[in-house]
Amino acid sequence: MLDVTGVELAPVADQRPGTAHHHLFLDVDAETVKDPIPVGAPGVVHLGQAQTAFHWDSIAPGRHRIIAMLADPGHVPLTPLVVDTVTFVVVAP
Repeated sequence: MLDVTGVELAPVADQRPGTAHHHLFLDVDAETVKDPIPVGAPGVVHLGQAQTAFHWDSIAPGRHRIIAMLADPGHVPLTPLVVDTVTFVVVAP
Protein backbone atom coordinates (compact mmCIF):
# COMPACT_ATOMS: atom_id res chain seq x y z
CA MET A 1 0.00 0.00 0.00
CA LEU A 2 1.32 3.43 -0.93
CA ASP A 3 0.53 6.30 1.40
CA VAL A 4 1.46 9.98 1.28
CA THR A 5 1.09 13.02 3.49
CA GLY A 6 1.42 16.65 2.53
CA VAL A 7 0.34 16.22 -1.09
CA GLU A 8 -2.96 15.18 -2.64
CA LEU A 9 -3.00 12.13 -4.89
CA ALA A 10 -5.13 12.72 -7.98
CA PRO A 11 -5.54 11.17 -11.43
CA VAL A 12 -3.34 12.66 -14.11
CA ALA A 13 -6.44 13.58 -16.12
CA ASP A 14 -7.43 16.06 -13.40
CA GLN A 15 -4.39 18.24 -14.29
CA ARG A 16 -4.64 20.14 -11.01
CA PRO A 17 -1.60 21.98 -9.62
CA GLY A 18 -0.40 20.67 -6.27
CA THR A 19 -1.44 17.07 -6.96
CA ALA A 20 0.71 14.03 -7.66
CA HIS A 21 0.65 10.36 -8.59
CA HIS A 22 3.07 7.46 -8.12
CA HIS A 23 5.56 5.83 -10.45
CA LEU A 24 7.09 2.51 -9.42
CA PHE A 25 10.55 1.49 -10.63
CA LEU A 26 11.17 -2.27 -10.41
CA ASP A 27 14.90 -2.98 -10.55
CA VAL A 28 15.36 0.25 -12.52
CA ASP A 29 17.39 3.21 -11.28
CA ALA A 30 15.28 6.28 -10.60
CA GLU A 31 17.82 9.00 -11.08
CA THR A 32 17.25 12.55 -9.97
CA VAL A 33 15.52 13.85 -13.08
CA LYS A 34 13.82 17.05 -14.01
CA ASP A 35 12.34 15.63 -17.20
CA PRO A 36 9.03 13.78 -17.29
CA ILE A 37 9.15 10.10 -16.36
CA PRO A 38 8.44 8.20 -19.59
CA VAL A 39 5.17 6.29 -19.62
CA GLY A 40 5.59 2.70 -20.81
CA ALA A 41 9.32 2.45 -20.05
CA PRO A 42 10.42 -1.10 -19.15
CA GLY A 43 10.37 -1.66 -15.40
CA VAL A 44 8.45 1.57 -14.73
CA VAL A 45 4.80 1.41 -13.68
CA HIS A 46 2.73 4.56 -14.00
CA LEU A 47 -0.13 4.83 -11.49
CA GLY A 48 -1.91 7.65 -13.33
CA GLN A 49 -5.30 7.00 -11.73
CA ALA A 50 -3.83 7.87 -8.29
CA GLN A 51 -3.82 4.21 -7.30
CA THR A 52 -2.24 3.36 -3.95
CA ALA A 53 -1.49 -0.28 -4.73
CA PHE A 54 -0.10 -2.35 -7.58
CA HIS A 55 0.43 -6.10 -8.04
CA TRP A 56 3.05 -7.57 -10.34
CA ASP A 57 1.90 -10.85 -11.91
CA SER A 58 5.31 -12.49 -11.77
CA ILE A 59 8.74 -11.54 -10.56
CA ALA A 60 11.71 -13.85 -11.00
CA PRO A 61 13.18 -15.41 -7.88
CA GLY A 62 15.99 -13.37 -6.34
CA ARG A 63 16.69 -9.97 -4.82
CA HIS A 64 14.69 -6.99 -6.15
CA ARG A 65 14.17 -3.31 -5.46
CA ILE A 66 11.11 -1.09 -5.89
CA ILE A 67 11.44 2.68 -5.86
CA ALA A 68 8.21 4.66 -5.48
CA MET A 69 8.41 8.25 -6.76
CA LEU A 70 5.76 10.97 -6.77
CA ALA A 71 5.36 13.08 -9.90
CA ASP A 72 3.11 15.97 -10.88
CA PRO A 73 0.36 15.67 -13.54
CA GLY A 74 3.04 16.22 -16.23
CA HIS A 75 4.97 13.19 -14.88
CA VAL A 76 7.78 15.45 -13.63
CA PRO A 77 9.18 14.28 -10.27
CA LEU A 78 8.30 16.56 -7.37
CA THR A 79 10.97 18.92 -6.07
CA PRO A 80 12.40 18.06 -3.64
CA LEU A 81 12.18 14.41 -4.67
CA VAL A 82 9.57 12.36 -2.84
CA VAL A 83 10.78 8.76 -3.03
CA ASP A 84 10.89 5.61 -0.99
CA THR A 85 12.73 2.35 -1.66
CA VAL A 86 11.95 -1.21 -0.65
CA THR A 87 14.18 -4.22 -1.26
CA PHE A 88 12.89 -7.77 -1.07
CA VAL A 89 13.69 -11.34 -2.05
CA VAL A 90 11.40 -13.58 -4.08
CA VAL A 91 11.82 -17.24 -3.14
CA ALA A 92 11.12 -19.91 -5.75
CA PRO A 93 8.05 -22.01 -4.92
